[in-house]
Amino acid sequence: MMSKQELRDKPNTARHFVTRAAAVLLGLGLLGSVCLEAGSQESEARHKTRRFSLELLGGGALLDPADLNLLSDSGDRFQEFSYEDYYRSLVQKGLLRSWSRETSGERARVKTVLLPGLRLKYHLFDFLSVSAGFQYLRGGGSDDLTFSYTRNELSGERYIETLTAVPYRMTVEASVASIGLHFSKKVGRFITAEGFLAAGPLWAVCRYRSNWTYTWTIQGPNYTWTPYDSAGSLEMDGSGQGVFWETGARLEVPVRGRLRAFLEAGYARQVIDSLSGQGREAQGQSSESWEGEWRILKETVAAPWGTLSLRTPSNRPREGVETDEFRLDLSGLRLRLGLSLAF
Repeated sequence: MMSKQELRDKPNTARHFVTRAAAVLLGLGLLGSVCLEAGSQESEARHKTRRFSLELLGGGALLDPADLNLLSDSGDRFQEFSYEDYYRSLVQKGLLRSWSRETSGERARVKTVLLPGLRLKYHLFDFLSVSAGFQYLRGGGSDDLTFSYTRNELSGERYIETLTAVPYRMTVEASVASIGLHFSKKVGRFITAEGFLAAGPLWAVCRYRSNWTYTWTIQGPNYTWTPYDSAGSLEMDGSGQGVFWETGARLEVPVRGRLRAFLEAGYARQVIDSLSGQGREAQGQSSESWEGEWRILKETVAAPWGTLSLRTPSNRPREGVETDEFRLDLSGLRLRLGLSLAF
């Protein structure tokens, strides 16, 4: 049985308990409110960063598809051997008084390409995005060639040999579908820096065209005549598939509203190990067509004034000719400008 003092203390104990409980509940309520506020802000920030952006970009790249450019190198070397080395040997032997050469244009090589592209980005976090993109590559060279050689014979006659190629053209095209990872970081109030990696399948095409004429003219004291002339053409196409990967970096700045501009530089590896296609050669009234795999023909030309070793790419099947593998290497450094629209 409680004493009178205990009965007097009981209401005070109850009031203390209620007061403490109320304080605890109030504290829990404030803490919960703060947590909900923070969670709401985090959710809102995450919502802002998880957005799409559409990018349009264009630029260029420096290339050296060495195996394909052997077509021009081989043509230059064969011409020098067949004409200039031959004439030098005749002069040294006293069989030719002198000779001269006039040229216009040069055999084309693939050195640069244009790079338009489209990219769709999804921002996972402030620092990380994924993308799906499409790129198109096109480049090459074309020129009108004229080579004219004049031989001053001991007899007093002049032999003039003229070779033209109108046009002499080599082109490459490629399409790439890629997926990529992008890592970004603010480096100033307005500038965002980014590093990226991308990879995907590659489809490529190469083309060679040459329409040529050859004329041999003899000039004497009172006459001019043409003992021989000819015309022809050579066409070769090739296509194949490979793997593309690219790495690079870029700087991005705001333009207005959701529109941003960027400059990116990088390196892309684009190699097609096997190509095949059609070819056609015409000379005079005769012509020949074929289809085959591109290879590098290894040939040796022997003449009284020397020998010449050539490596010439071709898709024309040749029996008994030693060959090497042909690769279309479109790898190189690239620089692009672009616009990005967030949505």
